[in-house]
Amino acid sequence: MTRLSKSVLSFVPVALAAGALTLAVPRAAHAVAAAVLVQVLNTSANPAITQSAPSQAAQLVNLEGNTSGPTFSTFVFVSGGVITGIGTPPSYSVPATQSLVITDVDIQPNCSGPIEIVIGPETESMAWSVSGPNTSHFEYRSGTVFPAGSTPHVAGSSPSCPVDVRMHGYLTTN
Repeated sequence: MTRLSKSVLSFVPVALAAGALTLAVPRAAHAVAAAVLVQVLNTSANPAITQSAPSQAAQLVNLEGNTSGPTFSTFVFVSGGVITGIGTPPSYSVPATQSLVITDVDIQPNCSGPIEIVIGPETESMAWSVSGPNTSHFEYRSGTVFPAGSTPHVAGSSPSCPVDVRMHGYLTTN
């Protein structure tokens, strides 16, 4: 027969008492104790942001651009749909106090041959070689950044092959 030592036997009542006290304290008291550790003030003058920048709808950016050759063309801002209306929409420029992070690019050549596509501010930033008429989708989960105040441009290698390009991303503060 195994005998338990006195130190083990004296520990058992202490553990039982601690367990009984834990069960006796109401759950609301546990929540109050945890709430003391973190305080968030959420006022209309200073709202607490509860989403990361890429998740906020106001920060999402969808751009559309077309090119037919080596001359750089600018992008326009679209909100998910196609551009409609009369006249030419203004070129998109990154706001002066923010940076544009591109996470996805869709390229659709309207010809069957291979074509080179370059997208960048005023200099080369991203380049691809694609074949049409299928849409090629590229993902950049860490993002490609266009700096504040820059204007994204697109150019292709063939004047006889129009190309539609869509870029998706979000704005973040500098």
